[in-house]
Parts: sequence; structure tokens; C-alpha cells
Amino acid sequence: MAASARCRSDRLPAYIEDVLLLSNRIILVADRSNSSVKLFTMQGDHLDSESLRGRPVRLAVIVSGPGNIWKVAVTFLMDQRIDILEVTPESVTKLTSVQTSCKSYAVTAVDTATLAVGYIDDERIDLIDVTGRVLCQLSQTLDPWYMTLTQDGCLLMSSNNGKVSKVTIQEGYVVFHRSVPQIKNPAGVATLQDGWFVVSDWKTTSLHLVTPDGHWDRQLWRHPRGSDCGDLLWSVSV
Repeated sequence: MAASARCRSDRLPAYIEDVLLLSNRIILVADRSNSSVKLFTMQGDHLDSESLRGRPVRLAVIVSGPGNIWKVAVTFLMDQRIDILEVTPESVTKLTSVQTSCKSYAVTAVDTATLAVGYIDDERIDLIDVTGRVLCQLSQTLDPWYMTLTQDGCLLMSSNNGKVSKVTIQEGYVVFHRSVPQIKNPAGVATLQDGWFVVSDWKTTSLHLVTPDGHWDRQLWRHPRGSDCGDLLWSVSV
């Protein structure tokens, strides 16, 4: 199924940087070109939008609360700020903003009070609380692009240097940090059962299955026209 990410208030064609599958009925998307986050049904019906100050690039669920209410973190291109949103099945609303020490980019929630943040102008990964205070530093070299939390409590990420990595949160130990030759330009990452994960290849417009220890298993999907399709595949959500 394919659906448009445009809505009536858009001034420019949508440029979708990230997608969150919030339930089996609704998705939240970050539209960089229109400086907004948008809520859609799975069938592509537009439910609501929130215009933001800046160009949103990454989304992360902080809290999935009772009554289908989510708190979501949003990072922005070239901005030392994270916005916190409240999302319901019908609406999306900005609650507050958090200042970060550098220009935040990759983000994922470790728990309801802690975020893991990577920066666009610095290769390190920090753990911060929801006020922006740095709790500890996990890495100075991984340069995360997309990031998610694994079932065993580690950070899984793609890097700007074309590698996929896994690092423990408690010790900052790098479990693996490697290139996957079959994935030319790794971008979005999503975890599956038993430690397996999916990686999107933005340039070849394809999805790949990767083993728990970071080795390529097989290609799951590719656009029929591949890199000639005119689209870039960034995010993946399961």
C-alpha cells in the first residue's frame, strides 16, 4: 500500500525524514520540507498536523500511556533543541522544548525519563533526562544517524559513516560496529523478535534483514526501479 503524505496546509512537496507506527491504525511522520509533524491513518487519511519551528528529522516515543496517548520526542536539522509532543488518535500537540548541548539529531527513548541523543556536529552519544541535562556519555565515535532500543536494552543504530552498530547502555560497550557490504547506505533501523533487525538502504531504496550480531541475512524488499525510482528510503518502523 502507498499513500500520500501531503495535506492541504503544505506549501511544498512532503519530504518525510522519519515515521512512527503508533498503533495498527495510525502513524506519525516528520515532514522536513513543511516544518511539521503529521498524523495519518494507515489508509493515508490525514488526521492532524502540528507546525514546528525548524525542520524535524527524527521521532521517538517516550511514553505510550493509557488511553492511547503518546509522548514523542522530535529533533531538528541543525538545531540544539528537542520538542516534546503529545499525540492522541486524533491530534498532535507540542507540549514543551528541551535545549541540548549540541545540534541533536538521532534520538530514542531509553525509558520514560531518559533519552539517548546523537548529534549532527559531534560523533558522541549522550544520555539526557527530559530537561536536557546530560547524565552520561556513551560514545565519542559512533556518529549515529538513526537509533532505536533493542529488546535486550542496547542501542542499535546506523551511522553517517555507512556502518551499523550496537552499544550497551549501562557500560557503553560496543557490541559491534561494522559495514554491511550488501547495504550501501544504511539509514532507518527497526528491531524484530529474537534480536534480528531491519535496515533501510536509502540510496538503493531497499530493506534488509540483519542478524542479531550485525551480519546481513537477505534483502526483504526493493523498489522495482531501485535507485532510479526518484525517491529516497530513509525510515523504517515495525
